[in-house]
Amino acid sequence: MADTNDINTFVEPYLIADGSDELNANLKSMAASFAVTDDKIREIIVGLHKSMKTGLDHDDKDALPMIPTFVRRRPSGKETGTFLALDLGGTNLRVCQVTLNGDTTYSLVQQ
Repeated sequence: MADTNDINTFVEPYLIADGSDELNANLKSMAASFAVTDDKIREIIVGLHKSMKTGLDHDDKDALPMIPTFVRRRPSGKETGTFLALDLGGTNLRVCQVTLNGDTTYSLVQQ
């Protein structure tokens, strides 16, 4: 199994066996800039979580914009009733009427 924290794991396939040292050094440098190691993925995840939390806490132009949700649990499929959903997009307005039948089925009318 390849070590996904070793940059060489990502760049070796791009090296040219009979290429010059300079060419392979340049190829290695370019390929390394695109490599995503396990450590880099962890760094990205930590940064994303931090940006999401900041976006939820307050308005910050450098954070990921977030809208808090108050969903407390997952639906069971036994819910019943008729509900309206509005999607106010940039150029479109969509209105949906959803009727939940209580047996995991529903009917949908949208415009």
